[in-house]
Amino acid sequence: MAKMMDITDKLTFGENPRLRIKDEELEVHADTATVLKIMELLGNGDTGPQEVIRCADLLLGEESRAKLETLNLPFTDYMMVINQAMTLVTGTDGDEEGTGGDPTTT
Repeated sequence: MAKMMDITDKLTFGENPRLRIKDEELEVHADTATVLKIMELLGNGDTGPQEVIRCADLLLGEESRAKLETLNLPFTDYMMVINQAMTLVTGTDGDEEGTGGDPTTT
């Protein structure tokens, strides 16, 4: 008989992570198709304004992007939001406060 491992309890089944900024919560799209599109977009190493905009569109979606725009953040803060969203969906180090650590903890 073949070996079997049930990993059901380890899966999130589509629950998207969120970023909190002040009183706003931004849903971050973490589905495989979105993350693969972002990886392809950024894979060539040429990251300019169009790539940043496209990443924000893919990661945040319309509702979260609208919330983000109302915050009127400086560019460096905006880039921090995009970078932290990427951290959430890729599982690299960082946390919801941007200080490093496990992004899966809340």
